[in-house]
Amino acid sequence: ADIETQLAAGVATALDRVRAQSLVAETEAELPGIEASAVRSRNRISTLVGVPAGALGVDLGASGRQPRPKGLSGFGVPAELLRARPDVAQAERLYAAAVAAIDEAEAARYPSLSLTGLIRAPLSGGDEVRGLEAGLVLPLFNQPALAAEVDAARARADQAYAQWRFAVLAAVEQVESGLAGLDAAVRAARAADRALKLDLEALDLSRRLLENRGNTTVLDLLDRERAVANSRSVLAGNQREVALEFVQLQSALGGGIVAAGEGGD
Repeated sequence: ADIETQLAAGVATALDRVRAQSLVAETEAELPGIEASAVRSRNRISTLVGVPAGALGVDLGASGRQPRPKGLSGFGVPAELLRARPDVAQAERLYAAAVAAIDEAEAARYPSLSLTGLIRAPLSGGDEVRGLEAGLVLPLFNQPALAAEVDAARARADQAYAQWRFAVLAAVEQVESGLAGLDAAVRAARAADRALKLDLEALDLSRRLLENRGNTTVLDLLDRERAVANSRSVLAGNQREVALEFVQLQSALGGGIVAAGEGGD
């Protein structure tokens, strides 16, 4: 509409109108691919949650700002949160069981208490205790086997500890990588947001210059509009990357740590 108005006023040329129409056609050519990608993503989500494709009821084409986490640049997480990971929790329980097995094997080497016999009420004035025996049962003949079982239990505990330590180290690696990726994505999104604001400012200045017959052309204005469209696309991609990195970090931690909200940093 602006081009047609400027064309009627003699400010724009036929070349400007064709150039504007070309930009619109390029944008329209990208829409079918974006719409198909939204459908594929919706169907993939449906499969992951166990419902037929198309039955999820989620409109991925709805307008609005992208939901994304807030205030996550340059932050750390308590190491205790790693215990929420299934692999770390499993390794920790296996280690606890292995340590308990050591105590059981050690206890088997010691004497056990023995109390046998029969106690009867002295109804006829006789003794209360008839044949009561109290003593110890000593595992004398299988001491070597019991000692070997203790050593084996300790070896299993050492192995369980090594597995737990490896699980923790792998978790730390994933969390640190997730933190680095999220921090980088947040900083990239902030830079893209600044670039968009600068392009919008340049577009506004170009429009003013063109209205006041300044040192600019309609083609310059179209270039500025293209730059704004590209900046918006880049910002949307960076915001999506922030969300993906946030999900990766949550997965590495085995659970949620920060609520995601709508808006940006």
